[in-house]
Formats: sequence, C-alpha cells, structure tokens
Amino acid sequence: MRFIILFLFTFSLFANDFYEETLERAYTAFTQKEYKRALEKLDIILSRTEEKDWRYYSIRAEVHEALNQEDEAIEHYTFSIALNSAQPNVFKKLYELNFKTRKPIKSFDYIRLYLSKNDNDIPMRYRALILAKRLGEEEYVRFALKKIKSYNTYESEKEKIFDNIKKLISKKKYKETKEECNKYLPYFPLEEILHNYLHIAQNQLDTKGKEMESILIDTAVLLSDNAKYSLKLAFYYNEKKLHYQALNLFRRVFYLNLAKDGFALNTETVLFLKECYFQLQSTNDVRALLSLTQIFEQKDKPKLAEWNSLRINFNNNREFLISILYFTKTNNLTDDYEKFREILKDRDEKKADSEFMNVYSVFIYDDFRNIPKY
Repeated sequence: MRFIILFLFTFSLFANDFYEETLERAYTAFTQKEYKRALEKLDIILSRTEEKDWRYYSIRAEVHEALNQEDEAIEHYTFSIALNSAQPNVFKKLYELNFKTRKPIKSFDYIRLYLSKNDNDIPMRYRALILAKRLGEEEYVRFALKKIKSYNTYESEKEKIFDNIKKLISKKKYKETKEECNKYLPYFPLEEILHNYLHIAQNQLDTKGKEMESILIDTAVLLSDNAKYSLKLAFYYNEKKLHYQALNLFRRVFYLNLAKDGFALNTETVLFLKECYFQLQSTNDVRALLSLTQIFEQKDKPKLAEWNSLRINFNNNREFLISILYFTKTNNLTDDYEKFREILKDRDEKKADSEFMNVYSVFIYDDFRNIPKY
C-alpha cells in the first residue's frame, strides 16, 4: 500500500513537471511568434493532461488571437476567466474580440466587467459609453457620463485644450491634431467641436480607411440627435457603394427629422432614401417614397384608415410605418400606436436577412420623443 501511495505521489510530481515544462515551451514559442509550434505543445498537454489550469487556456487563447482565429480565442479566454476571474485584461480582450466578431451584447457585458476592476480607465469607459448608446442602454449612458465627469482632471483646462487643437489645425499639423483629439475625447465625449476637429484631421490624413468609418460612427452615435452626423456617415457608405449601411443611416435621419419637424420635414431626406432603394432595385419602396413625398407636400394629411391602406399597398414599407407611428403618437392614439409598433417589429424581423438588419447596426430603433433642435 505504501509503495502504491509513493508511486502515485512520484508520478504526480513528474506529471506536474511535464505540464509546467510543456506549458513554458508553448508560451516561449508564442512569444517568439512560432504559433504552430506553440499549438503543438498545447495539443500535447491536451492529449495527456485532464486537469488544466487557467494559464493553459489563456496561452491557447493568445495563440488563437494572434492567428486571427477569434472564435477559438473567445472560447479559451472564457475558460481561463472561469477558472481565474482575477484577470481584468482578459475581460478587456473578450470585449474587443466579441466586438470584432459582432457580438455587441456580450462585448458590453465584458467591458463592464473590466471596468468594475478598472473604474478610472476613462478611455475604456468612453468605449463602453459608445457601445451603450448603440445598444440603447440609456441608464448605463447616464452612469458612464457621470463616471467620466467624476474622473475628468482636464475640465479646468478645457478651453485651453480646445484652443491648442484649433491652432494645430491652423498650422496643418493634422497628425498632432488627431492625437490630441483622441486623447481628450474620452473626457469630453459630447463636445461637438472636438468631434469636428477630429473629422478635419482624419479627412486630411485618410478618408478611405476603416478608421474614418469608426470615427464617423462614434460621432453619429454620441451626437445621435443631430441628423447631420448620421447623414455624413450615410454619404460615406454611399460613396463606398455600401447601400444597405447607407439605407439604415438615411432611415435614422428620416426618423430624426420626422420626430423634430413632423410632416413639415425637409423632403430631401425622402429623396436620399428613394435613391438608396433605387440602387437596391427595390421598386415597391421607390413607389412608396414617391407617394410619401406627395403626402408630405399636401396640406390635408390622410386619416388613419388611409395611412393603413397605403401601408398594406406598399407591403409594409418602413418609412410608411414610421410615419404612421408618428401620426398615432402625436394624435394620442395609444392602442393604434402599440399595434403598429408590433407590425414594425414583425416587419424588421422578417426582413432582417434581406436588409442586413441582423448585422450589428449603428443604432437601435428609437421611440418618438422630443428631439432638440440644432
């Protein structure tokens, strides 16, 4: 019996040495960017060891991430964090990877977990704020803005900072302008002038790349009630012939203008939408918007029954449904409003694939409310 116990103890020591040495070799291979060799070492551990600690999963996740294998990286980071939650940077990694793979809700969960351990990380709080705005998490938006304000050590220097950035632009120092804007925007996320300075700098440096798109999205989201920034992003997508992305932004502009100006809105927005539908060869929607333009221009607007008949005739064109929602909301037709909200929801679910609406969009659907005038 003593021999068996001694044998098991000795085997355990050797097994532990094997595990530690192989894990160390895998990590060394990873640091030397020899990812295939790192995976080979990790696979040896996988085949010979049942009990693996958080380090194994963390190293494996890093290797998969380096190989741009995001799903595998997410899986192994998740195992690692389950075994050892005292890894705030892994929460950050999971936020980034889930965001990259268009899983916004999980991404939002992980960035909050990261921030629960790094309360004063304002640049990451800024990213969480933007993500919350995109998801419609308004309670968190208010919370994040308060947090940013409480840690803002630049408030007293605000005017000086903005003046310095303006001077950099006047001297055509666009790279420095961009660096300063990126440094201070997390502390002043709703300052329109700072967003505009960043747009100017990026326009001079590179208007075509993904970074320009990211900047335009951030501004459109943070200044979401100002239609001109959604319009700017829509034109960016139009230029790249990304017509579905442009369509969703023009729809946002349509909603904002309708919520702000009612049926007296500038019909230019409708023309933008009509052009998008034309590019997408959606004849029914083009016809719907021609009809909608006529309605907006006539003095006497349709009664609800006529709105509904046209909505059916145009096969639930989204702009007709939004217009009906505005009509029922402003006329206090609560039951009808709720009915048409359900019709809109059902319509969007059915057309999610054909309109790319199941792809992570810039905005969620907004209820009608008071939109500030700009």
